[in-house]
Amino acid sequence: MQNLNSTQTITLMEKMLPFYLETDGVCKMATCFGYNSKLHDFQLEECFGRYKQSLRSIIFINVFRWYEELNASSDVTPHPLISSAFFFRQLHRKPTLLQDLYTFRGKLSEEVFSLTKRVISSYNSNNYYRFFKLFKDLDPLLQYSLSDSVSYIRQSAMRIIYTAFKTPVSKLPSHLISDWLGFPTDTIFFVDFLQLYNVIPDNQGNVHISAIKLIEILENDQISRQF
Repeated sequence: MQNLNSTQTITLMEKMLPFYLETDGVCKMATCFGYNSKLHDFQLEECFGRYKQSLRSIIFINVFRWYEELNASSDVTPHPLISSAFFFRQLHRKPTLLQDLYTFRGKLSEEVFSLTKRVISSYNSNNYYRFFKLFKDLDPLLQYSLSDSVSYIRQSAMRIIYTAFKTPVSKLPSHLISDWLGFPTDTIFFVDFLQLYNVIPDNQGNVHISAIKLIEILENDQISRQF
């Protein structure tokens, strides 16, 4: 791989990055033997770095400055899915991501920029309903790149729902909350998620909000990432 020219490296990275992104998402939702999240993250960032380096034909210095360096180049057209996935992977850990996106705007199509902006904005504003409405229509590769953010925004949503509806008699249909939080139609995943909060639907399928026990979900939790 060291002997590949820039064009060949770009072609290779555009094939490798989707594999790493999908594997990362899948293995955070189910047990994958041999999967090491830290090693996988390192390999992912290395691939992003090689991709960026080949696009610009410069030495990779810092993958987390990829968008800034890329924006300074006038001869680069990033792959649209890879570009969005790069931003989405950082969404849960970087509050200034929207500003970074604007720095990168000149290298994105209007469609890609607009979609990425809407997803980032809905997440940053804790608008979980809008986030998951956008999420369900995303390319699967982008959904996998948002795996961590899905877990975090669901935790935030449960705190919001608990605060907004906490009365001794308040209850909401479980299918409604499940839809708000973007869970699959198979209710088993949502029921498992509710059990993290020490609550299950009653015989009528309602969730008693006051019974919810707010918790911090473990970083490697699989249940909160299901979609």
